[in-house]
Amino acid sequence: MIRVTVFVRDAAGDLEKFRTNLERWFDDAMDRVSGFYKRKVQVAVLAYAILLTAALNVDSVAFARRLWTDDVVRSAAVAAAERQQQRPDTGTTQLLEEVQELNLPIGWSPADPLRAAPSGAAAWLLKLLGLAITVPALSLGARSGSTC
Repeated sequence: MIRVTVFVRDAAGDLEKFRTNLERWFDDAMDRVSGFYKRKVQVAVLAYAILLTAALNVDSVAFARRLWTDDVVRSAAVAAAERQQQRPDTGTTQLLEEVQELNLPIGWSPADPLRAAPSGAAAWLLKLLGLAITVPALSLGARSGSTC
């Protein structure tokens, strides 16, 4: 309320100057709030990306290795991507089922060496590198659709 009183006094009866000062004050306040909100959302998205990456074992290095070395999986992934382009409104449940059918190294499984917990320092470093590559990719993908 005090700020508005200052704007009235500074305008000295000039309605246009009062409106300009009020608009500038409002825009500055909204910029500050928007910046605060964006920073908080970025931290939350990064935290979610870390949790999801670790919980689901989405290791970019293992993923790339599977696609690089397994022709059948690579061909199935390409075919699934092409099908998805033809019908972009596919539901989440159907997409998850298709991803599971691809047999990609997502999730934890002791039966699959690419999805098992590493055994050894070098294997752990490679696993951490793969997870570390996935986290920013996931968090950037989450933000790319936003309008903020």
